[in-house]
Amino acid sequence: MEFEESKFSKAPEEQDLREEQEIREQMEYGENVEVRAIFMRHAAKTDTRDVTGVAPLSEEGREQAREVGRGFVAKEHGIKAYMSPMGRAIETANLILEEQEKKGIRIFKSRIRAGLRGVLGSKEWTRELTRRTDENLPKNYEELTGEERQETLAKAEDIALDWWLSFGEKKFDEETPSPEQVAAGVALLVDTYIRMADRLYSKSKVHFLNATHKSATEPFLKEVLLRKVEDEEGNERIVRGFDRLEEIGGGLDLAEFWDITVTTDEKGAKIVKLHLRGQEYDIDRRRLDELAQFAREVEKRAKIMA
Repeated sequence: MEFEESKFSKAPEEQDLREEQEIREQMEYGENVEVRAIFMRHAAKTDTRDVTGVAPLSEEGREQAREVGRGFVAKEHGIKAYMSPMGRAIETANLILEEQEKKGIRIFKSRIRAGLRGVLGSKEWTRELTRRTDENLPKNYEELTGEERQETLAKAEDIALDWWLSFGEKKFDEETPSPEQVAAGVALLVDTYIRMADRLYSKSKVHFLNATHKSATEPFLKEVLLRKVEDEEGNERIVRGFDRLEEIGGGLDLAEFWDITVTTDEKGAKIVKLHLRGQEYDIDRRRLDELAQFAREVEKRAKIMA
């Protein structure tokens, strides 16, 4: 016969507590761990806005998100999603998680992260970005249809985004964050994932999905991505970032993503790699640390001012 433990049961004996502590001390952390952090642009949205003034995903966008979810091969220990507060990012993440759940993957509670929202600039900045995009559209843009139109618009948007990215640590105006500030926010997230590998049980394998927007992660890539390029004489060298987005294939397309993988060996030594469009890259860890520390200082000042 089984008996339920009474709420009046005696507290564990000291011997039991010592044994439990010994077991915890013997548990291994950070060895043979794999962490994958995916940074994804939301799927396609409608051309019209709902009653809240926000454009939700279109039917095409919902299918894009589901397709991504079906294609993911999440690790056996589960997947957790972080997303921008914007509805289209939330919906994109939820549709992906639904597909993962169908595969029997464990789903951890999702969280909203304001840092994934991208650039929340001033009206003047938005107008200037729009103007620069429009001036780089061909005269026959309205006559284009389907993929051709989408590709043309993406290139024009990239040219406009390159203009803003060129500001670096400077701000367009007081209301608009600098590219460096946006990069620092993403760097803090990436740094968290890298450090997390030390605290996970050995042999853990987990996925993190970060649903965001165009302009949110491109500044980060410009600051930390290490690329191999050849000079005119054919000599190979390593450069950090890029001058124009076209050098890495452009900004993120709808429902497109890049990821950071953090793996450790049996001694806990880490290997960090960034994957984008089928290519594997190293990242500038020193610059990553600088940006993450910058973000921590900004957060600290914000708390003091609150």
